Amino acid sequence: MSSTQKSLTIVPSTSNDLDSTLGYTMTVDNSSVCTVVGTGVAKTKVVPTPSASSTSVTAVGTEFVITPKVQASGNATANVTVVGNTSGATTTFTITVQQYVDTNATASV
Repeated sequence: MSSTQKSLTIVPSTSNDLDSTLGYTMTVDNSSVCTVVGTGVAKTKVVPTPSASSTSVTAVGTEFVITPKVQASGNATANVTVVGNTSGATTTFTITVQQYVDTNATASV
């Protein structure tokens, strides 16, 4: 993902639609990388992690919108885990948000 990309929508599914009623729980392990909002059976909360520099974000829903945050000092990654609330099916993937580079910036001397 690019820091300037508006958002990415993820719609998880499991066989036989086992999780269509109670939905899924999505956890992003580093909230400085992106935000996540669940829709459908949506509830979003911020959960502190042992590291003082980052927090995880958890959302519940049947569809999720992930929005990158601007990364000024380099690329940033976050692990995302999705769990089916009925089936228990789990998958994990990594999101990388690329550093924002202002191409309109002017240098002064």
